Order: sequence, then structure tokens, then C-alpha cells
Amino acid sequence: SKINWIDDVSILVIIEKIKKLYAEKQYYKAEVTYDIKKNETSNAVDVIITVNEGVFGKIRTISFKGNNNISRFQLKENIVSREAWILGFLDRGGVYRKEMVDYDRFQIENFYHNNGFYEAQVMNVKLQENEKNGMIDITFFIEEGQIYKFNNISFQNNSNRSQEKLKRLIGMKNEDK
Repeated sequence: SKINWIDDVSILVIIEKIKKLYAEKQYYKAEVTYDIKKNETSNAVDVIITVNEGVFGKIRTISFKGNNNISRFQLKENIVSREAWILGFLDRGGVYRKEMVDYDRFQIENFYHNNGFYEAQVMNVKLQENEKNGMIDITFFIEEGQIYKFNNISFQNNSNRSQEKLKRLIGMKNEDK
């Protein structure tokens, strides 16, 4: 196709779009390079884009290390990445995308925080790749920290509402402590 002008920024945008397209098709290690050939007689350039597809990858397993208080089943329910399975095309099972794993990391930490583990962190995410068949094993390394229980809440400078009414408003029952 003929383009009237192009610069390095435009080329980089095109390359990122190509990488994203390959990642969506599960080629998670696609490498895209370019070369510019000048044609002095016509005062034009040819941009040659080379794509190395890399490995077609699928998530084989998702595991967790350090999750002593929350089960792997609960954690798997709260992440978007899924292991490959026969009907994976229905729920994107097996699709590996770096941004999905980054989001999973956030979701795991958020789930822990919502369950009283205020200091919980996903310390590391390890990808074990099989270059021959493209299967990927993902391991989330979790540091849960201490569990914190909700003790009490009080409202100050509230002359119009009672403590009990305000607690009911936010969903706190009288027996909660």
C-alpha cells in the first residue's frame, strides 16, 4: 500500500498494533522489527516490516504459592486468566496476555484486602514456558501478611443522627464488632 509520508513514531505505532494483533492470536512472543530502504533516484523509502511470530502459547496451569488462608479455587474465581480446556474458545480459556496477568495480580491483592489481609501482596509472577508446545504455567507468589478484623466504627460531630442509625446506613449490624 502507498503512504505519502511516514516517520519513526508512525512506524512504532504500526509495530505496536501488529504486536497486539499477534498477542490476541496467542503469539505472545512475537517480535516485530523494521528496516528503511532509501531509493535515491525516486526520493522515496520502502519500510520493510519483519515479523517473527514466536511461540503460539496457551496457559496450561495457574497456581499460587503462599496462599495459606485463601484457597486456590477462590483465587481462580477472581482472576480473568483461565487455563486451556476443550471449550476454551467460549471463555477465552488458555489465552495468555501479559495485561491480563497484570490485572490478575491486582485482582488477587484486592481480593485479599477485601478479606482482611490488608498487607497482602503478589510478590512475583513466574511464567514457565515450554518452547516446544507453547504451553505456559503461571505461578503467583503471594505474601498474605496478617489478617485484620474490623473492630468498631464511630461517628464524630453528628448531632442529627444516632450512632446506631449511621451504622445501619453503612450496613454494620449491632452485633458487628
